[in-house]
Amino acid sequence: MDEVTLNLANFALNMHSMRQIVAARNMANVGNHEKLQVDFSEILNRIEQMPEAKQSAYLSELNALGTGLVDQLQTNTGDAVDLQEANSESTKAMLEYQALVEVINRKMGLMGTVLGGNR
Repeated sequence: MDEVTLNLANFALNMHSMRQIVAARNMANVGNHEKLQVDFSEILNRIEQMPEAKQSAYLSELNALGTGLVDQLQTNTGDAVDLQEANSESTKAMLEYQALVEVINRKMGLMGTVLGGNR
């Protein structure tokens, strides 16, 4: 895996973590606040538009912020919080996170096998 791919995988994990944070905030605020959401489309479009040589540096900057970026990206939808929906969103983010970790582990394991010559 090259540096861009590793940084993108790291950012994808952070995205799923941020989705869980927002879902948890929504669950904690049922009946008290408007529903929060987090939107990554602007960041993903920016990454897609930039030359590959700049992608890694930009992703590194985003990854350095980690889940602290969630406060900058979350917005109120104006809708009431639905506990069941927030729970579903949290579960979905968790499962997607776990699936991505599994894919990364398999890729790393395969690379270790190839580089180490293990059979």
